[in-house]
Amino acid sequence: MHVEGEVCIDGCVVLGAVAPTPRVAPRAAELLIGERADKLDAGGTTLVEVGRAAMDECEPIDDLRGSAAFRRHLVRTLTERAVVGAIERAAEWRAGSSPRERRRT
Repeated sequence: MHVEGEVCIDGCVVLGAVAPTPRVAPRAAELLIGERADKLDAGGTTLVEVGRAAMDECEPIDDLRGSAAFRRHLVRTLTERAVVGAIERAAEWRAGSSPRERRRT
């Protein structure tokens, strides 16, 4: 995710282990572009829409490790968490504190 000022200008959502091969979720990424970061924080409507779009774009299967329905739920939840994390990291970079610098202290 690339944020300039408070607006997301670029982003990509890639899903693994929920389709035969890793899959880009273009509809989910499109929902990020042009949105203000504060609309994408935890619980925001746009954030929920991004999670749902990612969920709709995956093709999980049922197997011994979990049902397709459970995997869809995970995709939605983990996509939302990943977007929030990306926004937080972008804010830290804008503030001049990278995650690597924080780990060193």
